[in-house]
Amino acid sequence: MTEYKENADIAVVGGGLSSLTVSILLAHAGFSIRAFMPPVLPDTRTTALLSGSVSLLKRMGIWPQLQDCAAPITAMRLIDDTGRLFRAPSLSFSSYEFGHFQFGFNVINRDLIRKLDAYATILPTLTISRQKIIRIIPEDKKICVFPSEGSPVQAKLVVGADGSNSLCRESAGITFSKKMYDQTALTFNISHTLSHKNVSTEFHTRTGPFTLVPLPCNMESSVVWVVKSSESSEFLALPDHLLIRKIQERSHGLIGHITSVNSRGSFPSFQLTALRMASNRVALVGDSGHVLPPIGAQGLNLGLRDTAMLAEILEKIKQEEGDIGAPSTLSAYNRHRQSDVATRACMTDLLNRSILSDSFPSQIIRGAGSIAAKRSALIRNFLVKLSLNSTSQTPRLMREEN
Repeated sequence: MTEYKENADIAVVGGGLSSLTVSILLAHAGFSIRAFMPPVLPDTRTTALLSGSVSLLKRMGIWPQLQDCAAPITAMRLIDDTGRLFRAPSLSFSSYEFGHFQFGFNVINRDLIRKLDAYATILPTLTISRQKIIRIIPEDKKICVFPSEGSPVQAKLVVGADGSNSLCRESAGITFSKKMYDQTALTFNISHTLSHKNVSTEFHTRTGPFTLVPLPCNMESSVVWVVKSSESSEFLALPDHLLIRKIQERSHGLIGHITSVNSRGSFPSFQLTALRMASNRVALVGDSGHVLPPIGAQGLNLGLRDTAMLAEILEKIKQEEGDIGAPSTLSAYNRHRQSDVATRACMTDLLNRSILSDSFPSQIIRGAGSIAAKRSALIRNFLVKLSLNSTSQTPRLMREEN
């Protein structure tokens, strides 16, 4: 067994929101953290942070710095825009109906990353290296990580937050399943002539969701538009005035006339699910453990639930003076996360496939479900709780403070 001079309790690998969040949470819990976060391209997309994620950021002390650049979401609206023979009725949910001031907040990712990164750099037990990890070797009592430059580091645990092509997942021998959809999500920020009134609207079209989410200025929104993969390059290459016309048609005038479009981006739509969330002194969080199609703002919020649950479990093990990388610790994390991940993966896959399906029985089932949700307060309440993950299994750090 090789001994290395550089040591840490935990090594975090990855350069996104999940890696920053878990690094800060674990540093707060008193662990020594070596975080390897290579530079990433500026992320102009936005994230709808649901109420549990906002509660987590409040407990981390980050939220006061973010609130001014976050747009509250006080209502959610689902509209069947497939044009099929049998269409589901539109559904609207108001946060006030369920006793909340808002369902969550929409934040531009680059703002969230910048605030988290600035906060992370001042924590005394957290050291950040802007390097890529090229090799990871799990051993019985430790795990060793090898950066592209500098000395290897040994730790008791590696947290893999290194995305869908995760080296951490591969090094731990964790297998995964993957479903590719013939879809690409286009992302834009737009300006318009009518107020969004803090309402998030998701149109279900024949190619997937077209979603308008409020930005802090009430005349600006972010757009996630899921199209056929073969059409994505054509849409992104359109000059502004033609793209504005396309967005105008798809938004049906709900936010008035579109006056500008910027921050164009795209990403493929697929589902990835790790068959375990932890093994061989590696715990996965975020996209290294699961990737979902862009429906219902589940992706990053699911990753933040990973980070909160992992921090909760590791803090308890620390208090008991146990081994944070032991099989029993990793089994506890896997047990707490696997059912949530599986539920979200199944839910988003079924919804996505039902939107895309031309099958008449599928249309009837989806329509009947919408009618039931429209008429039954009990079903509406269940759907909102499921969407917000407001259950007894919600990590303690994400529960609303009384």
